[in-house]
Amino acid sequence: MRPLPPPLPSGPFSVPRARALGVTPAMLRRASLDRTFRGMRSPHPPADVLERCRAYAVLLPPGHAFSHVTAAVLHGVPLPRRLAERRALDVVVPAPSRAPQRDGVVGHKVEPERTRIVCAHGLPVTSAASTWALLATVLEVPDLVAAADHLLTVGLASREELRRELRPGARHVRRARIALELARSGPRSRPETHLRLAILERGLPEPRIEPAVHVSGDLVLHPDLAWPRYRVAVEYEGEYHGAREQLERDVQRAEWMDAAGWTLIRVDHAALTLRGPAVLARIERALRRRGWHRDGRP
Repeated sequence: MRPLPPPLPSGPFSVPRARALGVTPAMLRRASLDRTFRGMRSPHPPADVLERCRAYAVLLPPGHAFSHVTAAVLHGVPLPRRLAERRALDVVVPAPSRAPQRDGVVGHKVEPERTRIVCAHGLPVTSAASTWALLATVLEVPDLVAAADHLLTVGLASREELRRELRPGARHVRRARIALELARSGPRSRPETHLRLAILERGLPEPRIEPAVHVSGDLVLHPDLAWPRYRVAVEYEGEYHGAREQLERDVQRAEWMDAAGWTLIRVDHAALTLRGPAVLARIERALRRRGWHRDGRP
């Protein structure tokens, strides 16, 4: 079988470029070539969002960029699984250009001054702050807060940069304003943000995020959420906590916290998802035992 000419990359390439290099239509119809998008070919099918973006990038006109959910994935923003695993790519174009319309692509049109484009993974992508503002059209407040928490925590955007994206007239700007007021730097996962928001919604005092807790000599722990005044802490246990070594470390941490006079409450994914009210009631009881009152009495 005649090989493709050397100038073509080992990854995706556009059909027009291949034809200009003398590749015949018959060669481009080979079953071994992937056709994720009409007008491109690749020796290998894309395995994830980044590879799908690189496949479509060979067709991307100047001024177009990946945006919304696709940009969020490229920036590492935590998203609900239904969105994180979505195969369609979001592509934004500056108005009055026409948004792309093709299989596997969701086209968007925005005013140029409303969106900033940066380079991420070698691709044109809406900036982290612009992406967060665009996500207000597809995320509810809790997940929009989780996205902002992540950006603030890892330093991809500052609070002021996020605030500048809240332009009057933008879609769902009120939702974004509410989310930004609730956003905090520090949470390490989307469920941790959800837990913090549930605590606030129940009317409990706002916990500090990963405060320093001196438990023994020079040993300092940083629980996920804590109320130092009441010496109550909460830790969220992700899937990795199932490993024996991690479980042993968790037991040791609990013993250290208890010896230092702290109440440590552990919350796993199943408890938060299936027994949320019971988890919050347990946290409230711990705070009450340590002197917290809803009426603000000391």
